[in-house]
Amino acid sequence: MIEIKISGNTPLEAMASLTAFGFRCMLDPEVHAAATRIYEAEKKAEEKKAEEKKAPVPPSHGPQQTAPAVEENPTQPPAPPSTAPSAPTDQSQGGSAAGASPEPITPSDPAKVPTLEEVRDIGIKYSKQYGTPAIKAILNELGASGMGALAEDQRSVFLAKLTELGPLKEDENNA
Repeated sequence: MIEIKISGNTPLEAMASLTAFGFRCMLDPEVHAAATRIYEAEKKAEEKKAEEKKAPVPPSHGPQQTAPAVEENPTQPPAPPSTAPSAPTDQSQGGSAAGASPEPITPSDPAKVPTLEEVRDIGIKYSKQYGTPAIKAILNELGASGMGALAEDQRSVFLAKLTELGPLKEDENNA
């Protein structure tokens, strides 16, 4: 049996450590291939369950009914699972609907490539909240020495990985 212990002072730190560990593991081609196979198998199982739920249940007795017109259309596969984690609600610190965490920070137009200035501004906010090591781990994963060294095609990926760390808290330090 293999046991891996992930620890942190807060649940967020523990999850960030786990995520960084996962990123490092994914750099190994064998681990990446095995993880991809597992992910694909889970995805197929989820699709199969979704199709089973959509399949009509034949009546146990009574006259045969005609199938609704909706079933004549091919079933659409379910949307892939979101890669961004859902934001936890922090009720221990008096969180309320008015103080709900903001939406993840991403460029307004997904087709638009974020500028280096946007990437740096958002990266600095996340660095202040989640720590420089978390940001450096993401940059290392992308093979960049710093935020300014990110290629255009890596900027959106970098911002998406930042949002995986968790939501930004809007306060006087991050405003």
